[in-house]
Amino acid sequence: MTVLSHQSLHSLILGEKPMIRKLEGFTPDLVQPASIDCPLGLKAYRMRSASVPRRHESVQDILSNASYTFDLREEGSYFDRGGCFLIPLALKLALSGSFYAEFSPKSTTGRNDVFVRVLVDRWSRYDVTPRGYMGGLYLEIVPISYAVRAKPYLSLTQMRVKSESTPLVNVELEQLHARYGVVRNQQGEPLEHSELEVRQSGIFLHVDLSTPVVGFEVLDHPTQEVNLGSINVYDPREFWRPIQARNGTCVLSPGKFYLLRTKERVLIPPPLCAWLQPYDVRSGEFRSHYAGFFDNGFGGEEGTTAVLEVRVRDVPFRIYDGQPICHLVFERTDEIPEKLYGKDLGSNYTGGGPSLAKNFQDRSLVWYPEYWK
Repeated sequence: MTVLSHQSLHSLILGEKPMIRKLEGFTPDLVQPASIDCPLGLKAYRMRSASVPRRHESVQDILSNASYTFDLREEGSYFDRGGCFLIPLALKLALSGSFYAEFSPKSTTGRNDVFVRVLVDRWSRYDVTPRGYMGGLYLEIVPISYAVRAKPYLSLTQMRVKSESTPLVNVELEQLHARYGVVRNQQGEPLEHSELEVRQSGIFLHVDLSTPVVGFEVLDHPTQEVNLGSINVYDPREFWRPIQARNGTCVLSPGKFYLLRTKERVLIPPPLCAWLQPYDVRSGEFRSHYAGFFDNGFGGEEGTTAVLEVRVRDVPFRIYDGQPICHLVFERTDEIPEKLYGKDLGSNYTGGGPSLAKNFQDRSLVWYPEYWK
């Protein structure tokens, strides 16, 4: 058994002795095929800096050093650009010794350049708990490109519960592609095996700089903040600038935030989930993504283009068309989930092509040059 599926997560929440203890604001629709959307609590703390607990320190000890607090139920649920905030989540864990939890930002969070990480008591690591963790969960939030708003019970991060980590090895990935066609071209056709880059127990995806609009650079000073719970509200022109490649290359500037796309579409078959591994500095001094979880059923029948949330460190960096840019690792779930990623779960990123965050109007059309004329 590895990653717990939809029905197993339900039993951990609703059983006689639950391991996931819901607080006010939790609803069953937050349980996804292989993850749980983690809702915000009611109170936010403005911190002076990011921090992880020391070995014998609780997160509540860190919160005692907050500059100020505010209630998310009030109209002032405003998170300023560059500010660091901590919010207790509306879940607590009481895991047995066989289980631990991992976390990843939701797609909408990452595509808005909001940097979020989960902290737990007495553990000096982000986004993972020790086995058998018992205690609260706390979300650190840093809006980087523009200010945002958030209300209680909005989910900005996801949790997976695991008993072990056993990613599929290369030969299993090749067999997986033969059966399901997990990596496809932009027409939705499975790649030939000779086109598939399988190594390091994962499949590498490649940046697409062949289209007229290859992606977007966030504007220096957007005039509005984004309500992260909204859908189809904001004009993309007020936040984003389309970018083009020259001779199949593009130079990314340090400190800037970019949305790019992969050449490939991804399809996650029902018995499996996947995640994008953290960036490898040997590939270049840049971060290729924030959101990392791909649940069972993602991509539907013809696959969905992955959107890359890219930030470059220190020096300008040239990328080229077809450059390997992220590493997709597959893991088994204990069962095939009763519900798969898609419209039945209210999933927002179900089309074949790339998309801006759900908060923006015309979020798929913006990838076509006609939109910007």
